[in-house]
Amino acid sequence: IAARALEGVGGPRIDLISPDTTRSVKSPVEIAVRFTAVAPAKIEPESLRIFYGAFRLNITDRIRKVAAIREDGITVDGAELPAGNHRLVLVISDSAGRVIEKDIRFNVE
Repeated sequence: IAARALEGVGGPRIDLISPDTTRSVKSPVEIAVRFTAVAPAKIEPESLRIFYGAFRLNITDRIRKVAAIREDGITVDGAELPAGNHRLVLVISDSAGRVIEKDIRFNVE
């Protein structure tokens, strides 16, 4: 049974590196996220799930085709996104069974 971790409280972390969510960005967009585990646990990249929008559409398989997914993070170079508001929800677990979820929202001009 996986336990939900509160960010910064003993479980893994998901940190957004880019895009800058404090301002609108232009397409193509670089998306970079860092994963951090609390030793001795390790991030399990195969557990990554990515959901899009208010309905949380599972886009994990689409992202896996175009992204570099590693134990320390994920990078998507040059994502062509239409103008508007975008929401990604990333969910990942560590080897101790703790799960973290990060809601990322940004606007594309």
